[in-house]
Amino acid sequence: MVKLVFPVVISLLLSLFYSVKLNKNHKLATIISIATVINIFCLLLGTVWWWVTETDGLGQVMQIIIYAICLGVILLINVTAVIVVKKRRM
Repeated sequence: MVKLVFPVVISLLLSLFYSVKLNKNHKLATIISIATVINIFCLLLGTVWWWVTETDGLGQVMQIIIYAICLGVILLINVTAVIVVKKRRM
């Protein structure tokens, strides 16, 4: 279970960190694009890790579905965080 959740947590933390850090100097679309690339990269590495260590085909397919859902949820969290931080700075 840890090897399934670990990439999701790392992806969330890295993307939130960079979203808040870049919030000062960049536009909303740029920040969300960079956060999305970070999410995709982290979750892709997690997918490769899971495919190498997991031998069950059904487990591999479920992992892809879980990571796809997590990508959407993390993107929603990032958009919300960026909008809230931008509103507080105005």
